[in-house]
Amino acid sequence: MEKKNRLTLFMYLFIPTVVVIVLDYFNLPSTLGFKMSNVNYTLIDTVLNVSVVISLYIITFFLIDKRQIRKDDNAKGTADILMLSAYNQCKELSKTVDTQSWLESYIVPKIDSNKTALDNRVILNLQNTPFTEHSHILLLAENGAISRGDLMKYLEILELYKSFISLRITFYDMNDATTDKQKEFHSKIINDKNELDKLLDSEISKLRRRIKEV
Repeated sequence: MEKKNRLTLFMYLFIPTVVVIVLDYFNLPSTLGFKMSNVNYTLIDTVLNVSVVISLYIITFFLIDKRQIRKDDNAKGTADILMLSAYNQCKELSKTVDTQSWLESYIVPKIDSNKTALDNRVILNLQNTPFTEHSHILLLAENGAISRGDLMKYLEILELYKSFISLRITFYDMNDATTDKQKEFHSKIINDKNELDKLLDSEISKLRRRIKEV
């Protein structure tokens, strides 16, 4: 609707200018019996100059606006691709870490039990690997390329993923839970994984559909 209004304004300015030029060139008013000596040519000249300036401004505005729209679309497309990549990695890594045999064979032996999850490099690497473009994504969000809703989902997935990775590795033996406390942790890990998968599937499906439509 906004573009249509601009085009209408442009036509209102451009057409009268062309009409005046044609009338003057072919001297049609005199041919039709009008007294041209009564015409204020200074006023017409001023109107023509103003019309040309405004027309040039509108044309320039169109070109700048078109470039800005293309730039905004590219930024949104980039944001979607970066988030989709992060979510795909979250899905694959969370699935791998949730595989008990792989966890016990390749992860647990590398964990220093005397350190917290925040100090264990293996856990930190697994937590951060999907989010190597985190600062770039935040910058795109700050510039308006990511909606508030998409950003909130992204941050929710980030927090839930990191929490799941930490808990699943730290309490890797919860499958053999016997006490009520252990069973509580085991239940939380399962619930977190289910919620994470649900969010990831929803966002991945949405982003793939949006990227495909471009």
